[in-house]
Amino acid sequence: MTRSPVTFEGQLCRAWNAGKPTRAQSYVPPFYDALDFDSYRLMGRARTARAFVTYPDHYALLAAILGEVRAECGAEIDEILINSRMPSVVRLPADFFGTNVLFLNDPEDEAVRLAKTGVQVLVIREHFVRHTVEAADNGLSLVWWNAPEDGTGAMQRLTTRLRGLGIAPAAEAAA
Repeated sequence: MTRSPVTFEGQLCRAWNAGKPTRAQSYVPPFYDALDFDSYRLMGRARTARAFVTYPDHYALLAAILGEVRAECGAEIDEILINSRMPSVVRLPADFFGTNVLFLNDPEDEAVRLAKTGVQVLVIREHFVRHTVEAADNGLSLVWWNAPEDGTGAMQRLTTRLRGLGIAPAAEAAA
């Protein structure tokens, strides 16, 4: 086991399913009063990134990331914690149920707690822009606590797999 976590910082740089037909999705949040409209308007004030996923595609992309994690590192990881972002307007895909996946508002605190007990835990924190008014940056962060000795190598191989989803390491995306 490694003492410090193995990490990946990346950026969604294109539509994750580029070149594949996608069902057109339009979603209008349920507004009930003036405060709802004001809150929605304020969400997008700091927007600096392009929207590459829709609300339904958001979970499909997370499921694809989870599939790549499981394919490359899955046998080693005991728990996978994913930040929960609201609003959410679609059902979670079945891939997230009956597994070691937990959605949390603040996964880092739980990860540290679990890591102290020796659990291998991976935190997936994403900030994919799902709508043009959202304040997000299309970033993806992976932090693998108590990774095995080859954790760095596994994360490098996972990085290659994530490129296929349109996610580049942050250093490359900035260049």
